[in-house]
Parts: sequence; structure tokens; C-alpha cells
Amino acid sequence: MTKTTKKIIFLVAAAVLLLGHFALQVYLIRTDSQTTDEGVHLSAGYTYLTKHDFRFNPEHPTLVKFLAGAPLLFLNIKTPSDDLYFNRASDYFYDSWREARAYGEDLLYKMGNDADKILLFSRIPMALLTLILGITILVISSRLWGMKGGLLSLALFALEPIVCAHGHLVTTDIGVSLGYLLTIYMLWLFLNKSSWRNVILLGIVLGLAELSKFTAVILLPAIIILLIAFALIKKIRLGEFLKKAGKIFVAFIICWFVIWAGYGFKTEKIPQTETTQWGVLDKITSSKLFNAFRPVIIPRDYFKGLSMVIGHTEGGHASFLLGMHSNTGWWYYFPVVFSAKTTIPTLIIFALSVIFIFLREKNREKGSFFLAAALIFLAFAMLSKANLGVRHILPVYAVLFVVAGAVADFFWGSTLKKSALVVILAWLFLENVKIFPYYLSFYNEFYGGSKNGYKVATDSNYDWGQDLKRIKNYLEKSSVENPWVEYTWDSEKALDYYHIQRRPLSDFRLGEKGFLIIGATGLNNEPYRALQNCPVYDRITPSVFIYELK
Repeated sequence: MTKTTKKIIFLVAAAVLLLGHFALQVYLIRTDSQTTDEGVHLSAGYTYLTKHDFRFNPEHPTLVKFLAGAPLLFLNIKTPSDDLYFNRASDYFYDSWREARAYGEDLLYKMGNDADKILLFSRIPMALLTLILGITILVISSRLWGMKGGLLSLALFALEPIVCAHGHLVTTDIGVSLGYLLTIYMLWLFLNKSSWRNVILLGIVLGLAELSKFTAVILLPAIIILLIAFALIKKIRLGEFLKKAGKIFVAFIICWFVIWAGYGFKTEKIPQTETTQWGVLDKITSSKLFNAFRPVIIPRDYFKGLSMVIGHTEGGHASFLLGMHSNTGWWYYFPVVFSAKTTIPTLIIFALSVIFIFLREKNREKGSFFLAAALIFLAFAMLSKANLGVRHILPVYAVLFVVAGAVADFFWGSTLKKSALVVILAWLFLENVKIFPYYLSFYNEFYGGSKNGYKVATDSNYDWGQDLKRIKNYLEKSSVENPWVEYTWDSEKALDYYHIQRRPLSDFRLGEKGFLIIGATGLNNEPYRALQNCPVYDRITPSVFIYELK
């Protein structure tokens, strides 16, 4: 087979995987209802662009919300009255989450707008961002491991349920995954060739990553750790190390400039407070040096958001894992949900790639570099007391998809090994088909499969509001009439918008006759927890149950 033929096969296979995945995301855009954070993000992005006001949803940076809000400028959207929502948000030290969520719900469901069209227009940029992430994984993996490695990495990306689940949602997880991967790759290029071109590109992609999600701040210590490790392994002289460190400092300055640009170069001062509600970062604002540079050192809304996220990770959040409830989480939460929410064939490929990297000397240096980048992100995530879903470690997946390409050469060693790879990929494809279109609720067989996922972890791992349209479709075709509907993630406004006829939840009593439709998350709350031991009348989706109370 000629090189030209191989390249044509490579391009055709890559195009099929990418376009097939994008088509799937477009389908899911139309069939998944709004998940709980999307209304907040898209309405925040819209207000950023139309009002140049960054007060809403400061706990996420601007970039992804700009992308989600931009298409809405082409729609004739009626917006809620500002005074009802922005007055409280004007207080810099107030968390306006409730106002932002109410604004998003009203914009979608109360003002006479077409909610499905708004979601469509906001989600298309997210699907395109996911497409770009897929192309990035393909290109980086191909450069590291060759065309076979690139295709293997892309196949894992395109078929893994977690990517299918989140690749079209108006959230920041895909954006930060792309930013994290690009930054790690540019750092690799810079360390091997410290040109000013690579310095500038490193600074730009780092800045874009920081504008995608605040967890990208992990990149700052990650870059320093990887720089030191690279210098020690390569036995770089002190003078050369200091030159590289100096250029990375320049990249950090470029990153800061990109962040400032993402907030419109605003120079409002960060106000001072005698309280300590921002924890560690509040102490920074009392510094005389910091106050001297406050107007330009960091955008005030970026600082507020970063403060809120750090406070959230330190303070914790109500979480559920393996039958346990906690407000401060578990250090092992992310390893558990990673092992549960990843398909078994992908876990096999990940494990083999790690082994192969260390067994094959020519792959060891670059493979261990990218593997270390994934582990650094995971390690920092494990320090968080806010355990809300595997989506928060999507950057780990992005890097591991690239690492997985290293094992392609191993499988190409003999006919038997090629057959084994075909079996593993066929298994992955069947897992994808089996869970379609309920990707967000996927759990592997190690943990009892998707139907038992609610026993492992809920929230965005399983039940996040994505099934409201499916509840409506079920009720239109079934004999279940006038049920109670306990769907934690969607408001009464959303249920009214989709004309879901139901009984008031205030009338619900366990001893009263009738049907109850409830999401898996609701089953962990009182008074519904007792129903977990009762027979299920039907399941609309893996995460939505129907009980007949007699």
C-alpha cells in the first residue's frame, strides 16, 4: 500500500468519525432538554454581549458563554426586566446564582420566546467546539504516534459516552478540555524548541484556557511542575533552564493580557471588604502591593469568579457516592466516577497505553509527559470538596485520548493483535449504540450498568434535567395520566412550557393513590427515599422512574 493510499484511508476514516460524531451531537441538541446550568450560561453570555455587563454567573469566565450567546443576537429575544435580577447582583460580595438561574428560566420559558430555538442556537457552537476538540486530538496524536495512533485516539473520543453526553451542552467543560490539551501540547513544543513563536502561542492558548473555566488555573502549577521535571530528566543546565523559565514568565504575561481582553479591558477596582467571605483570596485584596495594581492586575469579575470557585472547592457541596451523602466530598470521588463512567474497552486501551509507553523507550519521554499532565489535573481535582460530576475532569479524558494513541503500534504487530483491537473497538461501538441516546446516564458493567447508575453517583453523572422532553413524549403515548412530577433539575416554568399535565407536588403523600414520575436525584431526597425499595412501574429513561402508588 502506497503512502498516498494510506493517507487517503486516514483522511476518509477521520472524516467519517468526526462528521458522524458531529451529526450525533446535532441530534442530541434537538432531543435533550435544558440541563440545569445551560439557562444560566446562555443568558449570561447574551447579557455580556448586549449589555457589556459581567455580573451574572461570574463563577465561570466569559469565553464559552460568549460563544453560546453570540448566535442569540440573530434572534428576536424578549428579555426579562433587568431590575428584578441585576439589583442584587450589583453587590460585588453577593452570589447572584439564584437571580441568574431565574433570569435564564424566564428568558427561556416565561417571555414568549421559542426555548427550543434558543437552545439550538446556543448549542451549535458547543458542538462545533467539540468537533474542534476531536480534530485537535487527532492532529496531536498523529504527530506524536503516527496516523494509526491518531485514528485510535479519535475513535475513543468519538465513541466514548461522556463526550457524546456533554459535547453539545452549553457548559464550560469541553472548552476547558480543549484549552488544557492545547496548552499542554504547546508547552511540549516549547520545551523542545523554545522559540518566541512557541512562547507567544503558549501564552495565547493558556489565556484562552483560563477564559474557558476557572479550573484551568491548574495549568499554572502544572506548567511549573512539568518544566522542572523536563529539566531534571533532560539534565538541562541552570542557564538554559532559567532562559526557559523566563520565557514561560513572558507566556504568563501574554496569558494575563488575553484574560484582560476577555473582560473588555475593564479597569474597575476590586472593592475591599473587612469580611473573609472569599477566604484565602480575600487576604490578597488587603495587600498594599495588590491594591496598588488593582485597576489592571486582574479583571474584577474574573477575580470574583475565581474567588467563588476556590471557596466552593474548599467549602464543599452536597454530594452522593455509592450510597453515601456528604457536604465535603471524598478524596477518591473522581477516581471512582472515572472508573464507573468510562467504558470498559476504553479503560483497557488506557491501561495498555500506559504500559506500552514505559515498555517502549522511544515513546517513554513524550508519553510520560502527557500522562503526567493528565495526572496533575486529576490530583488537583481530588483536592476539591465539591464532588459534582465526572465532567469536571473532562480535561483528563482529552489528554488520555492522546496518550492512548501510543498503543496503536502494539496492536499493529501481528494479525492476532489487530483482531484484538477490532474486538475492543467493536465492543466500544456496541456500548455506544446500547446507551443511545441516554449518554449522560451511562455507567459501565463494573458498577452494574446504566440502570443501576443512580446507586453510584447522580447529579450531572446521571440525572441533570436532560429528559424533560422524553417525559412529555412518554405521557402523550402512555396511559399514565395526571401524575405527580418530581424533576429536581427543571422548574415549574419548564414543565408548564412543555404542557406537562400534572398534580401539584404539594399534594403528594406516600399513602395516596396515583402515579409519580421522579428523576433519580429526587429518589435520594425525602420523602421519596422510601420508594427505592418499591417496585418500579416503568422507566422512561435510565434516570427517570415511574411509581404507581396504591
